[in-house]
Amino acid sequence: IRNVRACKTAAEERAVISKECALIRTSFKEEDSTFRHRNVAKLLFVHMLGYPSHFGQMECLKLVASPRFLDKRVGYLGLSILVQDSPEVLMLVTNSLSSDLSHRNPYVQGLALSALGNLSNPDMLRDLSGQVLKLLSNTNANVRKKAALCAIQIFRKVPDMVEDFVPVVISMLQDRNHAVLLTATTALLEVGREHPSFVRKARKAVPQLVKVLKNLVLSGYAPEYDVNGITDPFLHVQILRALGALGKNHAGAAEAMNDILAQVATNTEGNRNSGNAILYECVRTIFSIDCEDALRVLAINILGRFLQNRDNNIRYVALTMLGKVVSVDKDAVQRHRDTIVDCLRDMDVSIRVRAVDLVFALISQSSIEVLSKEILNFLVVAPPEQKKDLCSRLLDAAINFSPSKQWHIHTLISMMCIAGRNVTADTWQMATALIGQPEAEEFRPQVVHRLFAALNEDASQTGLVYTAVWAIGEFGPVLLQPAEKFEGDGYYDALSEAEVLELLEKTRRRHDSTIIARSMIMNAYAKLYVRFSESQAHISELLHAYRSSMNLELQARSCELSTLVASQIDDSWLAQMPVPTDEEMALRRVTASQNSDEESSLGGGSDSEESSSEDSDASSDDEAAKKAARRKAKAAKKKAGGSGAGGSSNELLQFDDIFGGGGGSGNGGAPAAGATGAGAGAGSGNQMDLLADIFGGGGGGAAPSAPAPAPSAPMPSSGGDDLLGMLGGGPASQPVGESFPTLNAFEKNGIKVTMNFARGPGDKQVVVSATYSNSNSAPVSNFLFQAAVPKFISLKMEPPTGNALAPFGGGQQQQRINLVNSMQGTKPIVMKVKISYSMGGQDLVEQATVQGFPMGL
Repeated sequence: IRNVRACKTAAEERAVISKECALIRTSFKEEDSTFRHRNVAKLLFVHMLGYPSHFGQMECLKLVASPRFLDKRVGYLGLSILVQDSPEVLMLVTNSLSSDLSHRNPYVQGLALSALGNLSNPDMLRDLSGQVLKLLSNTNANVRKKAALCAIQIFRKVPDMVEDFVPVVISMLQDRNHAVLLTATTALLEVGREHPSFVRKARKAVPQLVKVLKNLVLSGYAPEYDVNGITDPFLHVQILRALGALGKNHAGAAEAMNDILAQVATNTEGNRNSGNAILYECVRTIFSIDCEDALRVLAINILGRFLQNRDNNIRYVALTMLGKVVSVDKDAVQRHRDTIVDCLRDMDVSIRVRAVDLVFALISQSSIEVLSKEILNFLVVAPPEQKKDLCSRLLDAAINFSPSKQWHIHTLISMMCIAGRNVTADTWQMATALIGQPEAEEFRPQVVHRLFAALNEDASQTGLVYTAVWAIGEFGPVLLQPAEKFEGDGYYDALSEAEVLELLEKTRRRHDSTIIARSMIMNAYAKLYVRFSESQAHISELLHAYRSSMNLELQARSCELSTLVASQIDDSWLAQMPVPTDEEMALRRVTASQNSDEESSLGGGSDSEESSSEDSDASSDDEAAKKAARRKAKAAKKKAGGSGAGGSSNELLQFDDIFGGGGGSGNGGAPAAGATGAGAGAGSGNQMDLLADIFGGGGGGAAPSAPAPAPSAPMPSSGGDDLLGMLGGGPASQPVGESFPTLNAFEKNGIKVTMNFARGPGDKQVVVSATYSNSNSAPVSNFLFQAAVPKFISLKMEPPTGNALAPFGGGQQQQRINLVNSMQGTKPIVMKVKISYSMGGQDLVEQATVQGFPMGL
């Protein structure tokens, strides 16, 4: 060992091991019995280092057969480590084990029992079970303990032998030695959990187990078993586990345990881990048997005390246990609702996740309003991957326990204001159906006004955009009248027709506006044509926006609707859309659930297809790797989806992370230098210096980000489809000044970004005109360009002319970037960019550092 540890390289170690193994082999051939145990011990060390040592197995058998205790000890140890359940070798060692089990020396018997428990097969255990059964009554406590442990191994590998051992194991509960009691209790626990056919016989041990547990609870100080003031907590816990296994589904056994469980729950101090372990196991036992209601309430109160503990492990255990028992006694758990809700604000993410599960389990008709507010507040700070699940679960809870339609609608609107990007189509479709139902007519004006205000504040939440645009198109006239806010919190001012159309046009021109949103806005324009009397000419012009669009759906919709309104139409053609009733929506949900169950039972779906393809052959492995890459790209795209979850409530935390997909947007302010993007340039909200780790930390100040100006007059073509940038909606022309060379900022996978520079009107200001082009044969959609700069540079990005790039360089998009370099002439401009786009059915994300900016900027 000393020589191995002195080796400095792996080669030296191998040389030492090879030399020593050669010497050991020579000694084995010479039948040197004097140092045989030392050589086997060396082989054990060689085996630990990972070198072959199988040639020492037979020497272990010789050591086991030796009359010397030292040889037997090393031999049994070598068998346990070097022999891998080899039937041939185990058959040879059976006679030696039988002899040692009958040995006079209790230490030799202990060695044999340990080896039999660790290294045995069913045949060997069956042959030696009679001797093990006799040793359960041995006068030596150490032998009885090891015999009980060996009996557990017999229960697991030879189940038909359990019946012979149960009476003897029960009699061992009268032993005074705690080690024997612990092993006997463990054996009964094994019978109760794994051998239900013998539980009836094992239940005869319940009175004796109760007696032993009562002695432990009421006993005084015992120094040899005391752990933090509690006598043998390990035996406490094991007896409670055995009582839970034996008392399950048996009223008589459960009744015999009620009193002692109440004593354990009330007399055990919970200020130390040993006491908490006993209390937790007591709670588990109470809920595993059919006990009294008062005992269940006592157990839940114990878990409530656990929730107030500072130790996160204890709080996590309490939340997990409460989640299991909430279905048994929800009213008792409701008493600790405030403590559970406080766990939603915990720093530990695992505690927050468990608390969310428990909060959803506590939702009922009486608690839905209070708990939904807490869930909405948690939704703001929840990670992006968790928001979709939270929204779906809150939607289901609102459907099942909604106190009124008004509350239901406003809750869905709040959820979409916070996580509109993450909600499923069911959410906004449910919201539109509820708004359109006749029962909502009384409070519909306040709902439409709130949707208008929310859309004006944050148009990046897709679910909110769809709902608001639909509601404005269907019920736009209610915006022309004032309306009372929800819960009597003031009034919404009346709006003009021009303000309504201006917001819709602003939303349509956003770079992140989806095809669905633009299509719905076209529908809304057509609806408002027959509802707004003063703006029909303006709406008619707005409907021409996509007559030359490259998207077939938008082009067809624009042409058809503009033709429709130009003719003498009947108002009934554009009347309010009929919406489904509650019964029809419930039927749709049931049908959708049945369809999904049928698909999963048939093995359909992408997951099963991918798993089968991965297991087929080598070529399918490549396909699976490609699919995994696509999934990673989609996940990265979702994370880069822009800043996120605005909302009007000041109680909700606000976050904005352009590279990670963040939380809510604020009410304006100066963005911190160093982090902004195309999405950030068009909206409001406080920014964060996301490149602090890259460029040295800290963020410099920056001028406020100006919102994108609303168009003063309708344009014949949208900014997104104006491929040549000649029809308005593009960035302002470059200021005239000294010329600078064009910088090729990014070029990869056919996507090219070039930058032209000019000095701005302000001191140390630089105007960058970025041009995006696509040389691939496939079109690019959802193009998003994001940039971040060091702290000594302030950056403001204006909205791009569009987010679609035509193939073969046929159409380019432009974006204007304003930079202020406070270290101009001393430090050059450095920029880190992130580009995300969709092409050929794949979502791709690229990052690069742009250098080589012209000197002097």
